Amino acid sequence: MRRPAKFRLLFLIVAIVSYWVTSKVMPDTVPSAISWLDYQSPWFVLGNVIWLKLLAVTSLFFIVIPACYWFFVIKAGEQPVWKIIMIFSLSSLIARYQYPEQIAQYFEFIMYLRYPIIAVLLILELFLMYTIVKSLWNARKLSGDPRIHTNIKYAEKLANLGLSNKEKDKLERENALALAFAYEPTSWYYAIKYFSRNHVKNIANINLLSAYRMHLVFALLALVGVAYLCYWLLFDFSQTLAIVIATFVSYSITMVVANHRASRHHSLYLMDDHLVINDSLWGLLIVDVNKIASLQTIESEQGESAKELDKDQDQLKIGRGDANIRLTFTEPQSFFTGMGMTCDKVESVNLAVDTPEPVILEFNKIRSE
Repeated sequence: MRRPAKFRLLFLIVAIVSYWVTSKVMPDTVPSAISWLDYQSPWFVLGNVIWLKLLAVTSLFFIVIPACYWFFVIKAGEQPVWKIIMIFSLSSLIARYQYPEQIAQYFEFIMYLRYPIIAVLLILELFLMYTIVKSLWNARKLSGDPRIHTNIKYAEKLANLGLSNKEKDKLERENALALAFAYEPTSWYYAIKYFSRNHVKNIANINLLSAYRMHLVFALLALVGVAYLCYWLLFDFSQTLAIVIATFVSYSITMVVANHRASRHHSLYLMDDHLVINDSLWGLLIVDVNKIASLQTIESEQGESAKELDKDQDQLKIGRGDANIRLTFTEPQSFFTGMGMTCDKVESVNLAVDTPEPVILEFNKIRSE
């Protein structure tokens, strides 16, 4: 696991533990002051245990957790600064439900936003349905998944040397958004074999756990179990909410099947002079072949074994087992994870494939043309 991924996982653990602990220590009420002036006195706050707890939780929500997000996610992973807004919004939402009623009322604006948010989500859902149908119809004759065509289109725009930094940032944001939207039609594209019948042939298969049929069976069973559990837990609270959540979880079956087929049949291939590497459906690396500086096999007798390479925390490795191919790029390439929502820059990648020889032969063939 690379260092940025470890930092993200560390932040996730810190955030979950912090929000859970605060839900246990948060007082139900706060003591009332004798007069308004008492609230202005620091001794009134510092001399009361309940107010001290509230002050500590507030500092944790709006100082410590955002600071951890800044260092663990934005700085370590080189992510856009605007993403810190999400953690402030999450802390405000949790504060609305955890704080005592006297304080929680100041976060009521979060509740007022639910109606416009619901309206926006409905509009996005309708637009998404239209996009899915349109994309699937346009993709019926494509030789690769929609994400690749989207990424290549924006890569050609970004290759323009006359672009300013502001224009490049705008195009990169548009590319990330377009890639995230492309995941929905991509799921259907891979899940239904008929849609991907024109897909280009694999060069080799990356050794991925999700490529095994038993993994697909267990994933489907787990998904059905989670859907049933959500329905059972929410039924007494709201039957409508239980049906909506269970249906949403069940809808993920499409992505689970697509994840399996992409891992099993389309993990490594060439399309339009681009090498496409699918780390299941979760990770995606698209590299222009002209930006590959070298492609070499990794053997233990070369002095640097594959196991030693795997210990490098900054080295991206895709596939289970020992890596047997190393790709080095002429410039950092974008490795998309989290359905396109996260992008890491990598200078090289180690692959664990079943047969490295066809990859070397195909690469040499392209270089000789």
